[in-house]
Amino acid sequence: MCFPSEISTGTFKEHLDTSLITVGPLEPLCGSFLRHQGLGLFVLIHGIGRRSAERWNARPMPHEAVVEGEQISKEEAESNGWITAHRKRNADKTRFKHETRSARQKGAHVGAASRQPRLPTSHFQVVVRPGGGLYVRTCSHLKVTQAFLMPARLPPAAADEDVVCANVLQNIFVISTPSESNANAYCKVQEIILADKKHSIATVITPPGNTCRGVVRGIDTNLAEAALQSLFVTPSNPMVLGVRRIKETPTEIVLFKGMKVPNYVHCGPNMLRCTLYKKQIDNCRNCGRIGNRHDVCPRPID
Repeated sequence: MCFPSEISTGTFKEHLDTSLITVGPLEPLCGSFLRHQGLGLFVLIHGIGRRSAERWNARPMPHEAVVEGEQISKEEAESNGWITAHRKRNADKTRFKHETRSARQKGAHVGAASRQPRLPTSHFQVVVRPGGGLYVRTCSHLKVTQAFLMPARLPPAAADEDVVCANVLQNIFVISTPSESNANAYCKVQEIILADKKHSIATVITPPGNTCRGVVRGIDTNLAEAALQSLFVTPSNPMVLGVRRIKETPTEIVLFKGMKVPNYVHCGPNMLRCTLYKKQIDNCRNCGRIGNRHDVCPRPID
């Protein structure tokens, strides 16, 4: 097919068989383009060189490459590539949580079993640690309470509002009383007689409710209790309620109002580092059981 070199716009379609052409770049480039002067019209002629079109389609596209490898299915190709990594990570998290739970399971069981009934927060709570092999689980709690009131020199009527709870796991008693005089009387008891046998007693008053404790180290051991109180309970420490030494060590326990322990406290003119007091699960060195301390062990070594 040939076209004249000069052709007008109006007679363009009359000289060209439109059944053989398609306007636009939608078909493969298998023929030749015709351009008529400034019309800017690209005409793709069909039927010219069918073999060339087949050879064009057989060529690989510029962005494709043929390499060696393993054929995979369409489902594998369309699947999420990192799903296996996510599953492994989740499995590792589950295993870590299980191991951590197993390691803490024993301590958590002891802590749950040691919980006491909810006592009035306004009461004074006195912890009684009996010695001499007194086993709280098997002894008569009523007889122990009566034996405790006698050395405290308190008549039964004075202790009507007091509440005595036994913690068989820690092998201790907890006395809750609204009277400060009763609490002081209980703290003075050092020995009780039960079934013609003497048992040593250690008592301590627990901190009041809505308080927290911090630990301060490096305090001189020769300071008296009154001197410690005057150094810590000052206007510089408005949240400090009291301080108590841990036996004969240079470590002090500071009681704070509220549930926040500051990083530093004033000890006179000095600023000392204060850390959170962490509750620990007691492990008896005598019987090897978890829960009770060695000084209240029901099976002391003779």
